[in-house]
Amino acid sequence: MSKNTAASLLIAFFSTTLFSSVFLFYLIFKPSYLDCIGDADWNIDDARFVGTVSFQMHKKEGLAVITGKVDGETETNVNRLVYFNYTQQFRTRILHTIRIVKTFSDTIDDEKLEAILSQFYLKKGGELTLTVDEYHSAYIFSEANVPYLYCRKKG
Repeated sequence: MSKNTAASLLIAFFSTTLFSSVFLFYLIFKPSYLDCIGDADWNIDDARFVGTVSFQMHKKEGLAVITGKVDGETETNVNRLVYFNYTQQFRTRILHTIRIVKTFSDTIDDEKLEAILSQFYLKKGGELTLTVDEYHSAYIFSEANVPYLYCRKKG
C-alpha cells in the first residue's frame, strides 16, 4: 500500500470518527424544547371539558395554557395559565405547579373543575405525571398508559 493511500484512509477514518462523535454528542445533548398545542375533549362521569391545551417546556420549567368550556355551557369559561417546574426521567415528566394565573375570562369555580381536571390545573403544588412520546409532527401525552393529549408541534 502506498503512502498516499494509507494517508487517505487515515484521514477518512479520523474524519468519519470525528463527524460521528459530533453527531452523537448532538443527539445526546440537544436541547429538549417542547412547544405544542392540542384539542381536549375529556369526559369524567357526567362532567365534560372541551377546549384547547398547550404546553411549553424547556430547561426544567414550563407553561401550560388551558382554555375551554365545561359541560357545554356558553357562559362559563376556563382560561388559565399554569406555570410549572418539571423533572424528567427518560420519557416521563413530572410537572409541579408553581403558579396559576386565571385570566379575566376564567369564570368557573374550581369546585366544578375538580371533577374533570387534575389538581395540576387547579392549585399551586398540584402534580401531573405524563409520558411523552414523539409521533411524526406531534407529541402523544399519556398518563398511566392512557392517552391524555395529542399535542401538535408549533413552528
